[in-house]
Amino acid sequence: MIDYLLFGIALFSALVLYVYEGVLTFMAARLWLRTGRDGLSSRRIIPPLPKDDVLPRLLMQIPLYNERYVIEDLFNALAALSYPADKLTIQILDDSTDDTPGIVQANMSKLEARGFKAVHVRRENRQGYKAGALAEGMLLDDSPFIAIFDADFVPQPNILRQLWAEFDGKDMGLVQAGWDHINGKENVATRLMSLAIDDHFSIEQQGRQELGAWIHFNGTAGMWRREAIVTSGGWQSDTLTEDLDLSFRAQARGWRLKFVDDLKVPCLIPSVMSAIRTQQHRWTKGAAETARKNAGHMLAKKAPFVIRVIDLFHVFNFLMFPAMLLMSLSVALLPLLGFGQTAAYSTLIGILYPLLPLSLLPFFVAGILRARREGKVNPFIVANDTFMLLLMIMGLAMQNTLSVIDGLIGRKSSFVRTPKPPRGQSIGALAQSYKHKLSLKVMVLEGAMVALMLAFMIYAAINLNFFVVLTALYFFLCYAMVIALSLIEIRQETNAAAKAALA
Repeated sequence: MIDYLLFGIALFSALVLYVYEGVLTFMAARLWLRTGRDGLSSRRIIPPLPKDDVLPRLLMQIPLYNERYVIEDLFNALAALSYPADKLTIQILDDSTDDTPGIVQANMSKLEARGFKAVHVRRENRQGYKAGALAEGMLLDDSPFIAIFDADFVPQPNILRQLWAEFDGKDMGLVQAGWDHINGKENVATRLMSLAIDDHFSIEQQGRQELGAWIHFNGTAGMWRREAIVTSGGWQSDTLTEDLDLSFRAQARGWRLKFVDDLKVPCLIPSVMSAIRTQQHRWTKGAAETARKNAGHMLAKKAPFVIRVIDLFHVFNFLMFPAMLLMSLSVALLPLLGFGQTAAYSTLIGILYPLLPLSLLPFFVAGILRARREGKVNPFIVANDTFMLLLMIMGLAMQNTLSVIDGLIGRKSSFVRTPKPPRGQSIGALAQSYKHKLSLKVMVLEGAMVALMLAFMIYAAINLNFFVVLTALYFFLCYAMVIALSLIEIRQETNAAAKAALA
């Protein structure tokens, strides 16, 4: 009986992943076909920068929580904004509990010197977290357009004009810019996360938009029409991904959302494994919570079958993590329980084997196109980085599956910020400023997965099954890579704390 159950789990998980990867491959193929030899689309018409007299009153919201390291760069960028001072209000929505408020106050004069109306908003508590701060800020200002930038973004002088120029109709509710990565080449973590974010924007956001499927606000570097937020129910804090939630509600009400691929805003991305884990937990759990809340909107949408499939996997894309975990678990347990020498198991391995190249394909295509735009086409580097990224994604399957379960069953948790140190700072410096513990339960379970995959690999080697050895080695590398990076970071933090204590 156990063998049938495990076979069934493996096959169902593989089917989910095949469809998911097939959707990504389909969108990546369209991306390839619509671009030229230089990786650029010839269909994009960039609107001219609007003059001062046509620009609307605008509220710019900067939600932040304990962001002491990024305040200087942020305020320097805000002071350089090119927008009529009498039409712009800048809200610093500061829920910080460290010394960030003092640093903010010390920098407010930079905005006042430019003639901008700048307001430092402090709340008595963090009720509603980021969504609560944004909602409270909207009560203090009635500007018809609202730009939102996280504190670790560095908006360019013309970004507000560029975003507003992209509103091409009264039903346009949001314009979302892409992200450029200030510290994208700092270390392995930033290199892989920048690749993952680039792939998300170029394949998923751009791909969905081109097909007419729903896209979503990425929480920052975007401009909303106030009416779209209000008529869609406003900012709500019952999920950890308030941006995704509002996006689905707005589109269900008929508002259009627009992603502009060639408009990018510089930002910092997580530079340590614990910060990546924190961010992944919030995004994955929040996506599951949002699906519970908004799946009905997606199912009620009238659209062609292909668009409905793409939308369905947009809402439920978090399911790829349980699928990856269950697939690797069942494939490893079957031979270890004595079911590895059957024709059925060999067939199963044959079915699973094409998943890796299929998983690599869409991200490799996107990477090649970006390399073309930059004039640095090296397929070997693109392939290596793509493979490393897939190892990390698969390695996070245990943690993210637990996050999915929490989200689906409605288990509440606080909004935990993603700590980002200043460029060039060590992991130890970050650890002394922001306490971010790794879950012992997750680490133990991931360690068990590493041990299981090692046993799986040894079993396959003993039985001289080449294809199974490669499968086992891949799974082993996935889980081992993530836990190794985490353990290295814990050691660095411990050493830094010990040195600080002796100083």
